[in-house]
Amino acid sequence: MAPIPHRLLPLLALLATAALALPLTEPAAAPVRRPPSFIANANTTAAADLIPNAYIVVYKSSASEAAVNAHQARVMAQIAQHNSNINNKNKNTNNMPPAGQVSASSVDTAANRSAAQRATTIQTFQVGSWRAMALRHVADDSEEENDGDGGGSSIMRAIASDHEVAYVEQDAIVRKQALASEMNAPSGLTRISHADYDEPGGYVYDVSAGYGIVAYIVDTGILLTHMDFQGRAVFGASFVDDDPNPFTDQDGHGSHVAGIVGGRTYGVAKNVQLVSVKVLSPTGQGAISAVIAGLNWVATNVTGEGLNGRAVVNLSFGGAQSRAVNDATAQLAEVGIVPCVAAGNGGEDATSWSPASAPGAIVVGAINQLNDVRSSFSNYGSVLSVYAPGELVLSVGIATNYATSVQSGTSMAAPHVTGLAAYLMALENITEPALVRERILQLAAATGATVLQNAANTTSLIANNGIQ
Repeated sequence: MAPIPHRLLPLLALLATAALALPLTEPAAAPVRRPPSFIANANTTAAADLIPNAYIVVYKSSASEAAVNAHQARVMAQIAQHNSNINNKNKNTNNMPPAGQVSASSVDTAANRSAAQRATTIQTFQVGSWRAMALRHVADDSEEENDGDGGGSSIMRAIASDHEVAYVEQDAIVRKQALASEMNAPSGLTRISHADYDEPGGYVYDVSAGYGIVAYIVDTGILLTHMDFQGRAVFGASFVDDDPNPFTDQDGHGSHVAGIVGGRTYGVAKNVQLVSVKVLSPTGQGAISAVIAGLNWVATNVTGEGLNGRAVVNLSFGGAQSRAVNDATAQLAEVGIVPCVAAGNGGEDATSWSPASAPGAIVVGAINQLNDVRSSFSNYGSVLSVYAPGELVLSVGIATNYATSVQSGTSMAAPHVTGLAAYLMALENITEPALVRERILQLAAATGATVLQNAANTTSLIANNGIQ
């Protein structure tokens, strides 16, 4: 399957994604100001998770393609002029010495900031009928504005008011939803093929096992050479900046997830094709703009390859609620892709998380597969669709091509359901994403099993493949 390049319109330099460590142990940084009120996620995202001088512009559904294209061209010119003006003003203000005589310590913070910011890039997206663009390194002239509304870039304030634009978000960090790992633990496969957690027997499944279905793993990458994938895992695209190894997985999260979806030994759908779409760095973090770029690539690839109605996508990451992430995720179904999403590991209501709160997604919480008790870390709430095994799940590791690892999290629960979706699409020839979701919920309800110690206002359904 030939990868389809994403649309990238450089102004002055390539896109650069901030690399942040997980867990949050990075050195102390300067205080992050709250974004101004015209930013849609101003009050929903932690200040420390916001990416400075980076924005996502989402267009109204009523805006024509011609209007969107014209707006993007206009924005390119406006930002180039805006950054040039800010850069020239800083040069005049700081009276910088001649080239060759400047050390890092001799240039003040404002001048350094301007030099970094003038390398703006624009990246455009179309997921179904949803259109957006990401802007990185937009010069911040808030000190000149001093408008009492949180500052920010005057050019972004102007863009937000353009009649083609629905809303603007500040780019932010999302994270994988896995916990610590340890060796030698049982698989969750048995649980999804039996009505009760204490029934004897291993994993029971139809031999079609997802044949003819493509599963896109939007994550940290996949160790494509791992023997459990039997050559069925391929590279699709990478949106991690400055990554020296875009074709593999240096974190292990994406490979573990892929193994649960479609590994020969550890997978639910043992014949599915796996496609790596890398949006998270080796630390398990990435930008919202990278996530949207990945979803954009998936939608374009599915359409280009004629896979509409034969594709699923696993999203085992999360962050604060983002309308842009939710809208892009919801649009996947428009092009015939089933989105399966981790509920999140905050132990709180998933309504405030994205993409867990995306309309139409299959949102998966985690249980202990040995007793059906809701995992203490699992998010809950009305947006959850179903639960699946998420504690001490054995799957693929990355130390060698035969390695295994054990991880816990809603990141592990979601791929059980992604694999189940692929399995049912192949077995029952279901092509409509809404019908796939409905079928998964029907089979879960038919077992009569319920989640124990569950939260209020939350589904009690446990995923099942319908065999027993």
